[in-house]
Amino acid sequence: MNISDIRERSKRFVATFRHEGFSGVANRIPRDVVIVTMILLTAGTFFGAGVLYAKQSVWESVIIETLPLATNTADKTSTKNLHRKSGEVVASKNGSKYYLPWCAGAKRLSLKTKIRFASESIAKKHGYTPATNCKGI
Repeated sequence: MNISDIRERSKRFVATFRHEGFSGVANRIPRDVVIVTMILLTAGTFFGAGVLYAKQSVWESVIIETLPLATNTADKTSTKNLHRKSGEVVASKNGSKYYLPWCAGAKRLSLKTKIRFASESIAKKHGYTPATNCKGI
């Protein structure tokens, strides 16, 4: 099959399409080809929908924290006091110690295992103890 043969077949296909319309061309396509094409299109559609759903569920689990920027020591102290007044502490699901949010140990916690408590007393009720390397507890 060369280029002139392909050109002739294409011209005949277009002429058939113009003369008989879509149904005339569709009747010449084998039924098995139509069924396989429909199955592949359906599978591709559902696969794409699943990928989008998985990405959406990941986006919902992201927590963005914004803290005031500290420019000097006095600002850093006031930032710590602000967190201290709220009483929030963080811990790991896999560990037994809790930390204040600005402690080095808290910064090393994985986002997947990090849990938050509204106060130290709630953390203690869940069996956590204060970290010795976190000043301010």
